[in-house]
Amino acid sequence: MEPITIEQNLFSFQSVRIPLQLKADDFIRGEYHTSAPIKSITLVDENEVPIRRLSEPFVLEERFMFTATHTRTYTLVIEALANETRFTCKLEILSPNASHQAIPHEEILSPTLLNMKGITNTQAFWEKIQQVGTPLIEERENGEYLLTFLYRGAQHNVQIMGAPIGDIAYMNKMGENDIWYKSFIVPKGTRLSYQLAPDVPMIEGTPREKRMAILSTLQADPFNQTPMPNIYNDDTFHTMSTVELPHQRYTDWAKNKTNDQGTLHSYTLKSALLNNERTIDVYLPKGFSKEKTYPVLFMFDGKEYQSKVQTPAMLDNLIAAHKIPPLIAVFISNPSYQSRAIELPCNPLFSNFMAKELLPWVKQTVTPHLKAEWSIVSGSSYGGLASAYTAFRYPELFGKVLSLSGSFWWKSESDAEFEWLTQAFANAPKLPISFYMYAGIFETGQSSIDILESNRHLRTVLNAKGYNVFYEAFEGGHDYYSWGVTLADGLIRILKDMPRY
Repeated sequence: MEPITIEQNLFSFQSVRIPLQLKADDFIRGEYHTSAPIKSITLVDENEVPIRRLSEPFVLEERFMFTATHTRTYTLVIEALANETRFTCKLEILSPNASHQAIPHEEILSPTLLNMKGITNTQAFWEKIQQVGTPLIEERENGEYLLTFLYRGAQHNVQIMGAPIGDIAYMNKMGENDIWYKSFIVPKGTRLSYQLAPDVPMIEGTPREKRMAILSTLQADPFNQTPMPNIYNDDTFHTMSTVELPHQRYTDWAKNKTNDQGTLHSYTLKSALLNNERTIDVYLPKGFSKEKTYPVLFMFDGKEYQSKVQTPAMLDNLIAAHKIPPLIAVFISNPSYQSRAIELPCNPLFSNFMAKELLPWVKQTVTPHLKAEWSIVSGSSYGGLASAYTAFRYPELFGKVLSLSGSFWWKSESDAEFEWLTQAFANAPKLPISFYMYAGIFETGQSSIDILESNRHLRTVLNAKGYNVFYEAFEGGHDYYSWGVTLADGLIRILKDMPRY
């Protein structure tokens, strides 16, 4: 079927409905663009029951995928905010292959599951699982734990995104019954979030397109009892399930709310250097005064660090408990998913934006008292890479780097070797920068130089150059649920010696 293009001018608070006649198992892949933020794009069924949210908050460009479960008329409901906007959406409707990936089979490690071998009536088993929750957690004699993920009743396959390995994991089916399972041996203190994807469609396309098809059915674990808090917990497709094993190393400082709350202010900043605009959200601590000097946290992926990580609540609690001094946080959002992949990986134009446009704007709009030694640039994944690169380019402005699972394996298409930034630090004179780096023990296995290995290598190079470096490997993966607690831990370490002005 030819792609469908939808173009619509949305007026203030207008709601537009786009009907889609779909067949069962149709795979729909779409991408939308808006000239101003919209409230939402929601997929509803013929009875007006919401099925899933397809948009991300405050994002002007985004992709989405879903699978039709029945032959019926579905409807896209597009809702505008106060601003008028131009909305464009392109949809592809694909028919998956009739063939399906072979179901893997492996030894059953879980004592609980071993009791279910050869049993076809699983109702009592699932009633028990409903009570205790998933994944199954079984302690082993050596202090490790056996973590067993479960799913009931898929037809063709079940995949796990966020399992304690560096890649997507495929679940096994137990004989002729309806139990799908996958077990992992993990250390105490493991903390992770994950989703399950039942019956991922097999589509034609590039290897990346086939891999991305997991997003069409990725959802919360229906038996998990600890969903990760976010603003869309009523949508199973936007909800992460979580695991916290005993002996947690870090404190979750965002769990509770103190009465001593700071304030959040939202702005739009246009960049002449990057030829775009983005949302900048600024957190000000309770009792903020422009006459005082504060440390400033510059946080990449700004919207994610307010929704997937409750950073403002975390800062409130850390300040109220006197774990850190009052500080300002500047949340830097991405104009689109495409711009993120261009701007954050060692882009000199973006670091110029940070130094020559954002920083002067902060001085004029928020506080004139900025000190490099208390200016912290932070982020995760590409954001961690961008943090180190920004400080590398402008050490006189950004003196502290707090990297969470930084993508230090990165190289440009023209580079022969990986780890470009590590080589740049090795070849340059020592700079006045301090580093605080975290990487997950599960962030390995996809290539010879992965997140974990490249973080260790950068740490070694920085130590050899004489930098002040703190590095720690945490019991988790590439995961906001882990980054939330390591961000707090890093701030405590960075700011423990800061003088109170």
